[in-house]
Order: sequence, then C-alpha cells, then structure tokens
Amino acid sequence: MSLSDLYNHFKTLTSQWHYLKSEVDTKLNEKANSSHSHSDATTSASGFMSSSDKTKLNGIATGANKTTVDSSLSASSTNPVQNKAINTALGNKVDAVNGKGLSTNDYTTAEKNKLANIESEANKTTVDSELSSTSTNPLQNKVINTELGNKVDKVNGKGLSTEDYTTAEKNKLAGINESADAVSFTRNLTSGTKVGTITINGTDTDIYCNNDTNTTYTPASATPSADTTSGAVGTSVKYAREDHKHPKSSLYAEANHTHAATGVTDSTAHANIGTSAGANQATINAAIDTKMGSLLGVELIEVVSTRPTASASTMNKLYMVPETTAGTEDVYEIFVTVKSGNNYSWEKVDTARIDLSGYATITALNNGLSGKANSTHAHGNITSAGAIGSTSGKLVVTGASGVLTVSDMVTEMNNVVEDLIEYGGTL
Repeated sequence: MSLSDLYNHFKTLTSQWHYLKSEVDTKLNEKANSSHSHSDATTSASGFMSSSDKTKLNGIATGANKTTVDSSLSASSTNPVQNKAINTALGNKVDAVNGKGLSTNDYTTAEKNKLANIESEANKTTVDSELSSTSTNPLQNKVINTELGNKVDKVNGKGLSTEDYTTAEKNKLAGINESADAVSFTRNLTSGTKVGTITINGTDTDIYCNNDTNTTYTPASATPSADTTSGAVGTSVKYAREDHKHPKSSLYAEANHTHAATGVTDSTAHANIGTSAGANQATINAAIDTKMGSLLGVELIEVVSTRPTASASTMNKLYMVPETTAGTEDVYEIFVTVKSGNNYSWEKVDTARIDLSGYATITALNNGLSGKANSTHAHGNITSAGAIGSTSGKLVVTGASGVLTVSDMVTEMNNVVEDLIEYGGTL
C-alpha cells in the first residue's frame, strides 16, 4: 500500500468518527445558542406568533369569514350596514299610519310655532283701533287710555256746569292775597298835594294831602321835661318834644364823659403779688414791679443731680433732675416748689427730653481720653516744641535703651577712639 493510499484510508476512517476544526466551526455556525430567542412574525418576515396575535386568533370563531360593514347606505353594496347609519336613516322617516299618506302641503316650523301660541278653543278676535258707535269688537288699550285722559273724574255731589272757569279768571284769583276782604274807599280830599293812586275794582283813585305850612308844634296836653330831669327814658312824658330829645337818665353817662385819674380801687385782694382789697392802681403797679424784679433777680432754671430740700429759697425756680434709669441720659424731670401754709414740697410738672445725640457721655469721654497725652506732653528728652536739651550746636546721640540725648563733639570723638583701640581698630 502506497503512502498516498495509506493517507486516504486514514482520512476515510477519521472522517467517520471525527471532524476537522473547520468543519466543527461551520456546523456550529449553523446552530443557535442555547439561550437564543426568536422575533415575532411580521407581514414581511417569518417568526414566532406574538401573545397578542395568539389572543386575537383565539377570539376568531372556527370557519369565520372576513365581513366588510358599510358606514352608509348604498343602492349597489351587498355588505351589511352599520347600526348608527341605519338609525340615522330611520330618523328621517315617519311611521306608517293606516288611512294616512304623504301630502304636498308641508307643515312648516313657522306654522307649528303659530299654532303653539294659540290657546285651546281660541276664537279669532278683531280688536278695533278707534271708538265706534256700531262695532261690538273690543278696543285697543292705548285708545281707551287716551280717551279716558280727556275726561275728568267723577266727584260725589258735583256735576257739569255751563259756567266755564276761564284762564283770565284763574289769573285774577291767583293775584288776590289769602284772606283778602273787599275794600271800600271814600276820598275826602280832592285837591292839594297828590301822594299816590289806589286802584279798586279796576278804577284808579288819586290820593291827596293838605299843604300844612306850620313848623311849630306843641304837645296836646303835657309839657316835656327839661334836659336835666332824672328818670327812665321815655316814661316822663307822653308826647315827643319839639326838638325830639329825650330826658336824661341817671343810669347812663354822656357819650363824651371822662374819669378822674385817681380814686379807682380794686376790691379784690391778690396774694400772689401782695396787694390787699381796696388797693389803688399805683399800689398794684408797684406790687407787680416788685414781684417781677424778684423773679428777674434769680436763676429761673437750675439743673441738679438731686433735688435740694424744698424751702422758701427753692421757690419760683424750675429744677431739672436727670433720670437715673439706664438709657435715659437725655431725659429730665422738672420740679417746682409748692407752698401750702408754712409747708414746702416738691411737685413734678413735666418731663423733658433733651437731644444729646451730638454729645458724648462723661463715661464715653473719659474712656476716649484714657491713655491720651496732654497737649504739652514730652517724649523722653524731646519736648512738645521738638527740642532736645536747651543748648544749640550739640550732637544728638542715643543713650541707654535708645533714648535720644545730646552730647558735644569732643566727647563723642574720644568715645570713638577708645572703641577703636579696645577692638584693635585703626584710624
């Protein structure tokens, strides 16, 4: 057996029980994974049936056919028609009634509305628009109202009269005052001075008076009192005087009367200024001047930390005492001394608040000044004028602790030489 035959024989035996790797891969590619899935079938690709399609299939009866249901009536379609389309078509029809058929006289909506407005068993009524002596029809309301407006109301005990009440009579009556009486007038004078005209019942009558030239008149039965007669005015005589003056009364003064400069007194005592009853004007004026002078000679307002004992010396003065409660530094209580008999006491009259917003308190001022230097202070050996010592031409050097002081040139040069020698320096 040739080597080629031996290889083929071995290949044949091997192919019966074993596959090449390439063959295994090819066969495995033709298989699905153990955890594979299948897509649902579509109208264009095969696949598994979905659960919704299965439910739909279960709902189809065995031997069922596809039925097309028309949505409207048709004269040629053999398909069934939707219920609502049939209901709509039937709604446009009327029920058949034995003995009745179609009519060309259509019953319109207007006729139906007209019939609805007619009462049952109603009759046609003609309503006249004007009065008539022969018509038996009713009359329009407005015509009746107009005709009644031309009439007057009936009043018991009164009737029609032929004596018409004219406009002229109405105007005449309106011109007569209430409760007016008939006037009769007899004229005694027909000459002299005409003073006016009176009209009675449409007739004008002139009125005259006598021309009396007498300028002197005397009382009929009494003589007027003289100017100096006392008594109430108007009671001394019955008739007026010729000069129309009235008698004087002791209760009244002349218009141009005067008073004496002295003799007027005040019947009331005034303890506040020290005058008694019966004091004259000069005494009162002097008491007022004295009182004002005593007031002007004292300080009327005094600010104190505490009130002194009330006494005669604290009278006529206002005392302002600061509040002691925290936060009330600008509040003052105002007191005056009140005298009752021989006793003196304080009485609070008001509380005043003084604006101290622009001022510092004593505590704040002391705190601010604490640690501050006086205006004429010195810094070590330097005066407030900027001087160190009092001799000119000196050197300024630092002494102990760096304090500035003055020295002369020779002293400082010797100090420099000594320092150089001590530390081995050279000049």
